[in-house]
Amino acid sequence: MRSKLLPIAVIVSLALAALVRPASADDRDIAPFIDDQTIVVDRIDTAKVDIDACMAWALARLKEQKPGAVDAQLLAQVEGFRRAAADPASIPGKYVQALRQAKCVYWVLSLPDAVTGMEDGEPMGFFVVPLNDDADAKPLAKLLEEQFAAEQIGNCLVMHSPKREIKPGKAPLSETWAAALAARGEADVYAAFVLGEVLRKSFEENLPSQPTPGQPTPILQPILLLTHGMKWVSLSITLPPRESLAIRLQMKDTESAKAANDLVLKLLPEIKKEAKADPLPDVNVDEVIDALTPSLKGDQLLWTFDRDALIHKTAPPLIASMARAREMARRAESASQIAQLYRVCLDYAGNHKGEFPNDLQAALKEQHLSDQLLVNPHFPDRKVGYIYISPVLL
Repeated sequence: MRSKLLPIAVIVSLALAALVRPASADDRDIAPFIDDQTIVVDRIDTAKVDIDACMAWALARLKEQKPGAVDAQLLAQVEGFRRAAADPASIPGKYVQALRQAKCVYWVLSLPDAVTGMEDGEPMGFFVVPLNDDADAKPLAKLLEEQFAAEQIGNCLVMHSPKREIKPGKAPLSETWAAALAARGEADVYAAFVLGEVLRKSFEENLPSQPTPGQPTPILQPILLLTHGMKWVSLSITLPPRESLAIRLQMKDTESAKAANDLVLKLLPEIKKEAKADPLPDVNVDEVIDALTPSLKGDQLLWTFDRDALIHKTAPPLIASMARAREMARRAESASQIAQLYRVCLDYAGNHKGEFPNDLQAALKEQHLSDQLLVNPHFPDRKVGYIYISPVLL
């Protein structure tokens, strides 16, 4: 009987092995740098990333938009970066070559690093390059040496803030982190966010108190659903020419996954209503909402975008949002410069018995300020982008 069951056991074992992705050598190397305070791990398979194909894809999407939807400055910047990235002598070209030689790069962020980085401006997180398969991380370390210190720890080159001390742990990956990293599949770019106990407690301690214990308000309900029910969320990107994108939300159980799915389905009509009230140009709101509808699979919520969805459903709203954000940023920058120029003129008048300058250049020169303040973000090619009329002439 045992001899008859043996072939069946072997077949079942092989089938399970095919379904379960074992931890790669890179994942085993990164394990000592992940602990209970780690919140984000990004992985870029730099050996497979084709920068020129990515830039060509981005340019094609931008040029597909209607005239006026994308400003010429953005197009020129993308085209300029593409040319520079193809030149090994340029700074972007050097980074492309260095990343390609590194083959695989991780970026690790812990909760303390995030807090410290926001408080004192230090680089947040640190980079880890597993030195497998003839990977050479020295060119990348050389490019980053002004901001990061580099040291070899085990089988990895680690680049971190000079003020940060990296102490690798000896404990194996937690079950949650192991599962989050194993979900990577064949993605070129992968990011995982794990809501660990430290961050979970920090969130919940800072939440406003509930009027009735055990009965959260409508505002607190979705937050508590995530803090109590979410284990991790991941983003998988396959870059051009095989472009695809997937977002995976891993909940604790099927019940919390269903509750999260119900919450998303409840929010989407509200998002659709607001999007139609303030529409983005050339964006089909109905198609975008359909693309944002998740599929529920057991204890996971999954959003997948294939090549067609990325080009026709995802790219247009992103490009339109970028254009709107760039315009708002230009307006804010211009308003800030006008306010500074106004103060410069007032200071000038204060130093000259109430007389205002004949032109802005004279006021800036007296106060040893750069003429860059005169460049209007809307017209960057003009040396003076603002019209100044002296009060004397009024």
